[in-house]
Amino acid sequence: AMPAQAKSSVCSSSSSSYQAMTEPRRRGDGSSNTGGTTEAAAAAAAAGGVVAGDAADEAGAAAGHASNGTSSGGRGSSACEAAATVEASDGRGTCQGRRGPSWHFFARKLASQSDSARIVARQMDGLLLLPVLAALPGRSVGLCLIVVAFVVSSQASLGSQSSLRNTAFAFRTSSGDGLLFALLAGPAFVAACSGEGRWWPGGGDAGEEGSQILMVFGSMQALVDFKVCLDPWTQCLQAAMFAACGHSWAGLPPRSAFIFLVMQKIVMCTCFSEHLRGRCFSPAEGLFWAQILAMLSTAFYEGWTVGFARWRLQDIILIFLVTFGMMFLLLTAAFHWTLRKIAIVSHRWSPICSGLITLAFALVWALTGAGGWAAQSPQQTPMSWVVQFILLPGHARLLLLQWPLILLVGVGSIHFVAGRCDASACGDAAKLKVLYRKAFHALAIALFVPPILTCQVAFLGFSLLIAAILFVVVEVCRAYKVPGLAPNLDRFVSRYLDKREDTSKGDLVLTHLYLLLGCAIPVWLDGRLPGSDEVSCKAWAAVRLASGILLVGVGDAFAAAYGVNFGRTRWPLSHRTLEGSASFLASVLLAAWALWTMAARQEVGRLADHTPLACKQVAAIVCATFLSMLFEVYTS
Repeated sequence: AMPAQAKSSVCSSSSSSYQAMTEPRRRGDGSSNTGGTTEAAAAAAAAGGVVAGDAADEAGAAAGHASNGTSSGGRGSSACEAAATVEASDGRGTCQGRRGPSWHFFARKLASQSDSARIVARQMDGLLLLPVLAALPGRSVGLCLIVVAFVVSSQASLGSQSSLRNTAFAFRTSSGDGLLFALLAGPAFVAACSGEGRWWPGGGDAGEEGSQILMVFGSMQALVDFKVCLDPWTQCLQAAMFAACGHSWAGLPPRSAFIFLVMQKIVMCTCFSEHLRGRCFSPAEGLFWAQILAMLSTAFYEGWTVGFARWRLQDIILIFLVTFGMMFLLLTAAFHWTLRKIAIVSHRWSPICSGLITLAFALVWALTGAGGWAAQSPQQTPMSWVVQFILLPGHARLLLLQWPLILLVGVGSIHFVAGRCDASACGDAAKLKVLYRKAFHALAIALFVPPILTCQVAFLGFSLLIAAILFVVVEVCRAYKVPGLAPNLDRFVSRYLDKREDTSKGDLVLTHLYLLLGCAIPVWLDGRLPGSDEVSCKAWAAVRLASGILLVGVGDAFAAAYGVNFGRTRWPLSHRTLEGSASFLASVLLAAWALWTMAARQEVGRLADHTPLACKQVAAIVCATFLSMLFEVYTS
C-alpha cells in the first residue's frame, strides 16, 4: 500500500545496506567489519525488513551450496550477514513489503548484542563438532585443549584495543568465521577414523594416539599463526618448540613432528598470504590443505627412511604420485619467481616448465623403482605394475569404455544446454547456473557408484587420485594464465561460476576439486571391502564407501535445486532454507537405502535373502546425515 516513491526509497535503502554489508567480502580484504555489518542490519530493519531483488537472487543461488565434503568448501555467511539479509523478495527483483519470520528478528537482535554473542554465532559450525567429540570412544584431552585455547584467544582479542589477528593473512570469509571448525576438524577426523586398522603417520611408538596428538599440536600451532604474525626465523623456532613438546609429552618422533609442523606452516602461508593466494580460501579450507599435505609429507618421509617396508605396492604408487604433485607445485612457484626476475621467457610458461621436469622425474622413477620400490617388488617396475593393474578386465572396461562414454555424454550435454540457455537468456540466470553446477554432481554419481557396486574400490581410489592431480595441474595452468590454454579454460568455467568466484581478479576455481575430494575421501580411507561373507556386511561397506557420494553428489544437489526453486523459510542465522535442508535429508536417506538394496541384491541375486540393516546401522546413517545437513547450513 506504500506510494511508488516511498516503495522505491525503501528498496534503495535496503539495497544500499546490503551492499554495505557485502562490500568487504567482495573486496576480500579479510577484515571483520563487525560494526559495518551491524549498521547495515539496523538500516535494513529500519527500511521495513526488505532486501532488494538482486540480494535475494544471490542468497537463493547460494542455498544448498556444498561445504568442502570434508567438508568445508561452501561459501556461507556469518551471523551478522544473515541478520542483515532479512526476508527477501520473490527472486525476480520486485520489492515485497513484508517482514520475515520471527527468528530473523531474533537474528537481527543477536547481531546487535555483545561481541561474545557474535563470536558464538560466527562459530556455529565449530560448535556442531562438539557433539561429535563427545561421542568419540576416547575423548582426547588435546581436543579439549584446542577449545580452551580458542576461547582464551577470543576473549583476549575482545579485551585488547586492536583485534588479535595475523595481518599478513587474508581470507575469503570474514577473518573469524569458521575458525573453531578449522582447528577441530583435522584432529577430530583422525580421532574418529582411528581404531579400524588404518595407519596414520607421525605417531611413532605411540601409534594412532600419537598421530592424534600430532594433529592437535598442528592445530595449536595454526591458532598461533592465525592470531600472531611472526618472522620466518621465529616461525622455525616455534615449530621446533612444538615438536620438542610433542616428543617430551607423547613420545612423538621429533623429526617427523618437525616436518609436519614446518610443512603445515608453508602451506598455510601459501594459502592465506595476501600477496600470494589469500582471499581464495576460508580458514577451514586452507588449514585442511595444510594439514593433509603435511600429513602426506610426513608419511613419505617415514616410508622413505625404512625403504617402504610393509607398505602395499599400491600405497607406494599413491604416495609417490602425491609427492610428484607437490613437486610440480613447488617447481611452478620457483619458476614463476625466477622467470619474473630474469625474464628469459614469459613467466606464464612456468607451469609448463615445471610440468616437464616433474614428468621427467616421474618417468625415471616409474622405469627404475628407485627409492624403495625395488626392495618390495624386485620382479617388476612401477610402470609394469600400473599397466598390469589397469589392464585387468574390469578395470580396462571402466577406463577405456564406461568412464569416457559417461564423461563425453554428460559434460557435452551439460555444456550444450548451458550454452543454449545463455544464448537465449531464458529464465532466471542465477537459478539456472545453480542447476548447471549441480548437474555435475549427478555426473559424479554415474561415474563412481558402479565401481563400488562391482567391488572395484581399489581401482576407483587409484583413479580418483589421478583425477585429483590432473584437476590441480589444469587449475594451476589456468591460474598462471598459460598462453593458449588459460583463455579456453576461463571461457569454459565462466559459465558455471557464481558471484563469489571472480576469475578476472585471480580467484582460484576449486569447486570441482572439492566435489571430487568429497566423493573420494571415504574411498581412500576404507580402500577395500571387508572379507566377510555376510551380505549385510558387504552392503553396509558399500554404503560407507559411497557416503561422500551420497552427501555431496546426492544431498547437496537436491538441497540446492529444491532450495533455490521452492525454499522460503530460512534457518536462523543462515541464508539456507528449511525446505532445501529437508530435501537434503530425505534424498540422502532414500539414496542410501537404494544403494544398500542394490549391493545386497548383487550378492544374493534376490532381495528376500539378504539380512536387513541393524538398528545401530540405521541410527548411524540418520545421525550422520542430520549432522551433515546442519554443517551444510552453518559452515561458512
